[in-house]
Amino acid sequence: MRFSSHRYLRTDGTLGKWPVIEVDDSTGFITNITEHEGSVPEQGHTWFGAGIIVPGETFNIKSDAFEIDCFSNNELGLCSELIRRLDNAKGIKIGEKAWLCIIENINLNTYTNSDKLRVRTIINRQY
Repeated sequence: MRFSSHRYLRTDGTLGKWPVIEVDDSTGFITNITEHEGSVPEQGHTWFGAGIIVPGETFNIKSDAFEIDCFSNNELGLCSELIRRLDNAKGIKIGEKAWLCIIENINLNTYTNSDKLRVRTIINRQY
């Protein structure tokens, strides 16, 4: 399986652009993360979501989707808030079980939104 979006949370707490995150179907582990300049090239069997992919641990979610208040108006503030929310995870890592969420309804030029940000699970292979 492959997942892609506009951005993703790196292990150093910054946002990577145009990632393709590959997950092994049989084990559920993340096997590769590739960043691209400009946009993601067309690849078959790749799920694309508009927004930012983050580890599921960021929100310790119990449901498949929920909303949160907008918490920043710039990239640095957004990354700081995401890192603050992390329990034990520090970004998306190769070799980890795939538990990925996407933050939707966000303007990636200003890192703001008009109302609330929607957070949705795209894969949970934790169990």
